[in-house]
Amino acid sequence: MKNFNLRNKFLIPAIILIMTGMGLSTFISYTNTKSVMITQAQQQMSRMNQLVLKNIEFWLVERRLETNNWSEEQILCQAVDAPAGSRDIRQVISGEFSAYKKNSEYYEEISFAIKNGDIVASSNQKHITDKINVAEEEYFKKALAGAPAFSDVFKSKASGNPVVAIASPVHARSGDIVGAVIGVLAVEYLTKNLIDPVKTGQAGYAYMMNAEGLVVAHPDKSKVMHQNLSAFAFGKEILQKQQGTIAYAFEGVDKIAVFNMLKEFPYIVVMTVPEAELSLAPNSIRSINMLIALLTVAITSMVLFFIARSIITPVNGIINGLSEASHEVANAAIQVASASQSLAAGSTQQASSIEETSASLEELSSRTKQNAGNAMQANTMAQEAYAGAQKGSEAIARMTSAISHIKSSSDETSRILKTIDEIAFQTNLLALNAAVEAARAGEAGRGFAVVAEEVRSLARRSAEAAKTTEELIEKARTNADTGVAVSLEAAEILLKIVEDIQRVKQLNSDVSVASKEQAESIVQINHAISQMTTITQSNAAHSEESAAASQELSSQAKEMNEMIRGLVAIIGVTSIEAGKKVCANPVRTKDSTRSGRMLKSAF
Repeated sequence: MKNFNLRNKFLIPAIILIMTGMGLSTFISYTNTKSVMITQAQQQMSRMNQLVLKNIEFWLVERRLETNNWSEEQILCQAVDAPAGSRDIRQVISGEFSAYKKNSEYYEEISFAIKNGDIVASSNQKHITDKINVAEEEYFKKALAGAPAFSDVFKSKASGNPVVAIASPVHARSGDIVGAVIGVLAVEYLTKNLIDPVKTGQAGYAYMMNAEGLVVAHPDKSKVMHQNLSAFAFGKEILQKQQGTIAYAFEGVDKIAVFNMLKEFPYIVVMTVPEAELSLAPNSIRSINMLIALLTVAITSMVLFFIARSIITPVNGIINGLSEASHEVANAAIQVASASQSLAAGSTQQASSIEETSASLEELSSRTKQNAGNAMQANTMAQEAYAGAQKGSEAIARMTSAISHIKSSSDETSRILKTIDEIAFQTNLLALNAAVEAARAGEAGRGFAVVAEEVRSLARRSAEAAKTTEELIEKARTNADTGVAVSLEAAEILLKIVEDIQRVKQLNSDVSVASKEQAESIVQINHAISQMTTITQSNAAHSEESAAASQELSSQAKEMNEMIRGLVAIIGVTSIEAGKKVCANPVRTKDSTRSGRMLKSAF
C-alpha cells in the first residue's frame, strides 16, 4: 500500500466499500427474495395441495355416494334371493353395471357380492365365471358391518393397474345386510385427472402415497406401486408429520415438499419442486443487482477519480508551498541560531570586558578619592600658607611705614633740598606733561612745547641750585631709597607669594571639587556599568535562549519536512518526486536572502 498514491488510497477503499455495500445489499436482497419466493411458493403449493385434496376427497365421496345409491336398489336383493341356476336378474344387474362402467371410465369394474363373498353380478363376467370370492377382503368385511369402506390401493388382477375398491352394504327390506356393491376405481384415472395436471414451476409435480409410504400415484408410472418412501428419511418424516413442509434431497436434487393427508382416506398427497427452480427468480434478481452494482462501482469510480484528481492537484501545490516555507523557516532558524550564538558569544565577551572595565573604574575611583583627599589636604595647607603670607605682608607694611618715617626725618633734615627738589620735581612734571600734551596736540601744541621748554630750563636752574645741597643729604637719601626699594621688593615678593598661594588655593579647591565630582561620576559610571553588566548577562542568557529556540525551530522545521514527506508519500509517487526535489534543493527567494542579510547585519 505504501506505493499507492492518495488517489488510489482514496479510490480503492471507496470502491471496496461500495462493492462491499452493494454485495451485501445484493446478498441480503437475494436471501430475502429467495426466502420470500420459497415462502410464497410453499404457500401456493399448500393452496394447490389443499385444492387437490378437496378434489380427491370430493371425487371419492362422489364415488361412495354412487355405490350407496346402487346398494339401495331393491333389484340387488332379488338377485340375492334368486334360485340357483337362475341368472336372469343377475345378468340384468351385470348389464346395468357394464353400461354404467362404459359411461364412467374411472371404474375398472362394478360388482355385487352376496354375504358369503361370492360375486353374483359384475361388469366383468369372468369374475362371475371364475367364482371370485371377496369374503376375506377388509373393505368387504367393513361393508358387511354396515358402513361403506375403501380398500387400500392394490394391483388389479384383471389389468395389473393400481386400483382401489369401495364397498357399500346392501340392505334387505328387513334391514339385514345381504351383500355389498363393490366399485373398483382406476387410480390411473384419478392420477391423470387430479394429480398429473398439478404443476409447480417447470419441474414441480404432485404424487400420492398410502399410509405405509407406498407410492400409489405419480407422474412417473415406474414408481407407482414399486417405490416405498418409508425407506427414506424424508418419507419417514412425511409419514410421521402427515402435514407440513419439508426440505430434502432425493436422487441428488434438493427439493421442497408440501404434504397433507386426506381427512377421510389414508392417503397423503405430496407436492414437490426442486429448490433450484424456486431460486430462478432470486438468481435473476441477484444477477441484475450484480450488474447494477458493477455499473454503480464503475460510475462511482470515475466520479471519485475526478474528485480525487481535483483534490490532489491543489494539495500538491500546498505541499510544494509548505516545503518551500518549511525550508525557508529552517534556513532562517539556522541563521537566527548562528546569529544568536554569535550574539551570545559577543555578549559573554562584552560582559567580561565590562567586568574588567568595572574593576579598572573601581581602582580609578579609589585613586580619585585618594587624590581628592590629597587635594583637600593641599587646600588646607594652602590656606595656612596664605594666612602666613598675609601676616608677612602686614609686617612688610609696618616696615615700609618705619622707613617712611626715616625718610621724613631725612627730609626734615634737609627741608631746603626737599623744597628745591619739590619745585624741580613739580616743574619737571609740568614740563613733562606739557611736552606730552604738545605731542598729542600736534601743530596746535607748538606753543605748549615752547612753554615746556622754558619750564624745563627753569627746572634745570633749580636742579643746579639743588645740586649744591644734594651731596649733603646724598648719603641719608641713598640709605632711605635703599630701604624703600628693599621693602618694596619684599612687599612685591610677598604679594606675589600671596597671589600664588591664592591661585594654588583656588586650584586645589577646583581640583578637590573636580575630584569629588569625578568620584561621583565614577560611582555613577560604576552603577551604569553594573546595570550594563546585568543587562549584558541577561542579553547573553536571552541569546542562549534564542539560540535554543532557534534550534527548536530548526527541529520543528525538520519535523515539518518529515510531515510534508509523509503527506507527499500519501499523495503519491509523482508528488513524492516533487517533494524530494523541493527538499533536496530548497528555493531561496530574494526576501529570504535579504532577511538573512538583515539578520547578519543586525547581529
